Amino acid sequence: MQVFIRSLRRLRAFTLIELLTVMAVIAVLAGLILSISGFVTHKGAVARAQSEISALSLACENYKTDNGTYPDIMAPTAPGVTGTAVVSGSNFTSNIPSDNLDPRVMGNPSTTYTGQAGGSVTYTQASLELYVALTGDISLSGTGGGPGTRNYISDFRQDSYGRAYTNASVSGTNPVQYLGDPFGNAYGYSTANAFYQQYMNTSGAQAKPSPPGFNPTFDIWSTGGSTANPYSGTGSSAPGSPGDPALGWVKSWQ
Repeated sequence: MQVFIRSLRRLRAFTLIELLTVMAVIAVLAGLILSISGFVTHKGAVARAQSEISALSLACENYKTDNGTYPDIMAPTAPGVTGTAVVSGSNFTSNIPSDNLDPRVMGNPSTTYTGQAGGSVTYTQASLELYVALTGDISLSGTGGGPGTRNYISDFRQDSYGRAYTNASVSGTNPVQYLGDPFGNAYGYSTANAFYQQYMNTSGAQAKPSPPGFNPTFDIWSTGGSTANPYSGTGSSAPGSPGDPALGWVKSWQ
């Protein structure tokens, strides 16, 4: 009888190898679940950014219909978004944020860049310029502009402000910090190509080796969470080559 009980206990016990195998299988399954969850979350953020960029682009078109120009020079009345632009012959200078932010070479939303027209620029400054122009919210309060102003993005997410209006960033009573994407960074907004085209239409203009920006109107984009500059070289580091951070961007151009 005792022998039978001891044999039964041995049959019911797990060996160390069996326990380690089970633990390994559980770890692999947990890793797969986390990986899939991260993938789904990223895809959702991409879809949200695509929708917001489409809405922002439409808002810019509506703004142009009312004002005769795309959002640019109107925004420098906002705090921290002051600037002037000079386009005259060989004089090609601007410290207006969107004139200086060049998506061809500037890919880190946290970096202060030397702009293509000479001034310094950040993603935050350029996105604020767009936010103020489209909302009339010069005080950056997150509540929109005063009487007589039109809010072209009134249906945007309030958590975008800093993330700022759709994504402008508002924290409690703090003012809007930037117009943010679903990845926690400021959206990129550039009129660099438009400003360059304006410059090239003046007498005595001197062409740059590589014009800035992509569209002759405006560029809007999200870096998709990346903080690396896009490829701008040749060969394996040419734009669009495998590994180019810009391949993961969500943008208003093809």
